[in-house]
Amino acid sequence: MKKKFKMLMAYLKGFKKESIPFEITISETHIEDINIYYGVDITSNFESHLQTILELYTNELYDEGPGSVQSASDYFYVDGEIYPFENKIVFNQVRFTSYGTSDSGYEVYIDDYEEDDGMYSTFMEVRKFLEHEGIEDMTISYNGGGDSGYIESDYTSKNKNGQIDEDIEHICYDLLEEYGGWEINEGSQGNIVFTKDEISVNHEWNTEDDDSNEIDIEITEDSLP
Repeated sequence: MKKKFKMLMAYLKGFKKESIPFEITISETHIEDINIYYGVDITSNFESHLQTILELYTNELYDEGPGSVQSASDYFYVDGEIYPFENKIVFNQVRFTSYGTSDSGYEVYIDDYEEDDGMYSTFMEVRKFLEHEGIEDMTISYNGGGDSGYIESDYTSKNKNGQIDEDIEHICYDLLEEYGGWEINEGSQGNIVFTKDEISVNHEWNTEDDDSNEIDIEITEDSLP
């Protein structure tokens, strides 16, 4: 590996550049692509040498990027500089997409509504269904993303599970109007808990963020096997 490094540095000196910026695209621990800037167009043989050297560090780069957060894409980018006359390569930034969730939710209570309010009628529908099923509460889950969303057809409760009817499904969709767009882009998920006196919507937005971490990883001849 040291021999390849020395050959690469000697070759790159011929471009008479003090520093040569580059970007690598990595999928998990494999380099998918190398972009070298400043008009430096190296031959496939020396690009292969460069890739072989850089791939020795992909595990460390993963840990500095996607591996530094709870959930992220395994496809990420690393920026660096080659210093031919200093005989070193430096990684200085990792860029990646991270995923997470943002909690939200709300509650409504029957005591807050008059008999002529639409939400009061909703509670009456819920009470009728709970009584029909012989349960005191029920939880219904939902999921949305990629411009599509759905309400689970099953409910769970403390003493049994069952299926919801069309009226309850419509109520669930109406309650989710509070979260316009819950089914688009990264989407969201959550559940709705019903009792005869209270309805709780427990909502999670999915988030997707472009993150970057500054790093300082240096490759020299002495650092190579």
